Formats: sequence, structure tokens, C-alpha cells
Amino acid sequence: MEKGHSARLEKVENMIRLINRMAGSTEGISLMDIMSEYRVCRRTAERMLNVIKAIYAAQLEEVDNGENYKAYRLQELYRQGPIKLSPQELTCLTKAVKLAERDKLSNLAHDLKALESRLKAICKHKDLLDSEYFSEIEDVGMVAGPKYKVDSELLSKIRNAVTNWQEIVVTHKLRATGEIKKFQIQPYGILYGTRPYLVAYLPEEQDYRYFCISNILKAEMTDIRFTRNEQFSLKEYAERSFGSFQEEPINVVWKVSSNRAEDAVNYQFHPSQTIERQTDGSLIVRFTAGGMKEMCWHLFTWEGDIQILEPESLKETMHHLLDKAKKSL
Repeated sequence: MEKGHSARLEKVENMIRLINRMAGSTEGISLMDIMSEYRVCRRTAERMLNVIKAIYAAQLEEVDNGENYKAYRLQELYRQGPIKLSPQELTCLTKAVKLAERDKLSNLAHDLKALESRLKAICKHKDLLDSEYFSEIEDVGMVAGPKYKVDSELLSKIRNAVTNWQEIVVTHKLRATGEIKKFQIQPYGILYGTRPYLVAYLPEEQDYRYFCISNILKAEMTDIRFTRNEQFSLKEYAERSFGSFQEEPINVVWKVSSNRAEDAVNYQFHPSQTIERQTDGSLIVRFTAGGMKEMCWHLFTWEGDIQILEPESLKETMHHLLDKAKKSL
């Protein structure tokens, strides 16, 4: 009697496990999977699957896995069951919405709000309350300071062109000279930071470059679709520069004074950086990147606590910018 009860209990446990597996699977579960995992014959596996078909007729979905056998998952349970969000994760999404609103990225803010609403709809009430609490104590929406304005309709056009692999013609005002020029480009992605930048390929120049979106006066869609270069990495392209200037990378060596060393240890100047502690408490920072002018702009924020050791060309750029700044006093 005890043995029969144990066998029945095992069958129930197997059914519960199978339901959970099918609810959490993206590729689906096949008869062979059931036979292998639960060590049953094909006939028993078919019976198990028939039970699920009878109970979850509306939710059972056949998955196209590109194989010669059928696989199944529980569609509605798959969509809702595996998703578990912590209050901290919900808070991160709330922060992202506030940051997008703060920087006037209305399209991005709209999309994030829609995602936030959908995820909150499947969360427990306590998780929502906790996330609201975390949001209050880690508010990022009211940070003051200068911001670059970006036209929401313009940004929407650019994003559509990026996602549809569609060439656009942009009317761009050059920051250095104020000259206005038109470029027909293949947009690859948008980088958000102090300024939002569009990274695009210029067929005429056969090269990639940055376009400051706040300096794009107009964007016109074309009917030309392009084939994206799968070898191009937006992340790697961004890491070639310090900021937005794409120059020939140089080997940079800075010395951080001992009184700002702890600040610098917790700061990433560039993804390629290495840091060496010195006996006097100072730090030596090394990295390779282009963009000397933006390096100098950044060094101003350290108020003289970072010394340029190498290269000489970076020192010369700093002297030049200091001379220009003095003339405005």
C-alpha cells in the first residue's frame, strides 16, 4: 500500500515539474524530452502530454523549433510565470523613465513608461510598494545642470531609421565652425551621455563618424535600405575615443595626486584604463584613446589634481585651451 501511494505521488510530482518546465521554456518540451527527464516510455510520455492538453487546452502552444519533431510550451504561463522582478529592479526602470524625461527624450520616456506599466501589472502589491519607497530615496529626476535639447520628432525619425536600416539625409551644423552641411548616412546607433550622439556610416567617405544630435537641424528619410555591417561594434567604436571625438588613439599617462586618489580609484576614465598605486599615495592612470580636447575639458573638473605625464601633444592641447580660456576673463 505504501509503495503504491509513493508511486502515485511520484506521478503527481512529475506532472507538476513538467507543467513548470513547459511554462518556463522558450524552445518547448518534446516527447523525447519527457521520456529522457522522467525516465518513462513513450506511451507514458504521451499520457502525460495528453493530461496537459486536456487541462491547458487554451494555453498549450506548439513551438516551431526548426526540428523534425514537435515541441510544446504553455504560452500564457510562459509569458507570466518565469518573470520575477525585485523592487530594486523596478526602481531601476523608474529611474530610467525619470532620466529620459529629465533629458527631454520624450519618445524614450514614453516607451519606458509603457514597459514599466506592463511589468508592474504582473508584480505583487508588496513589490510595488517597496519599489516606490526605493524610488523616493534614490530620486534622479531633479538633478540640476546644463542639458542639450533634442527635438523629440527628430529623435523619433532617427530611431526609426536605425531600427529599419534606412538611409537618411541629415542637415548638420558643425560645432567647430558653425558651417551647415548635408550628409546622406547609414545610421547605426545612438549613444546617450552628456550629449546624445548618432553613430553613422558615410558611404561617400567609406567611414563611420559621430553626429551630435542636438546639432542636427533636420533629418529626411529616404527609400534606400542598407545592409548593416555585422562586424561593426557600437561599443568598440565608442571606446576608441575619450568622449565623442574620433581621433587617432594615443597612449595617455596621468598622475592623480594623493588627496584625490580614492576618488580616482572609484572612477572610470576610460574602459581601457589601468591604475597603479604609487608609494607617495598618488596614482598613475594609463589608457589608449583619441579625443585630446575632451580629455582636457574633463581634466578641468579635477581642479589641477591630475597631471599630464604623456604625451606631449596632450600637454600642448591643454596649454592652448588654457590660453584661450584666459582671454575670456
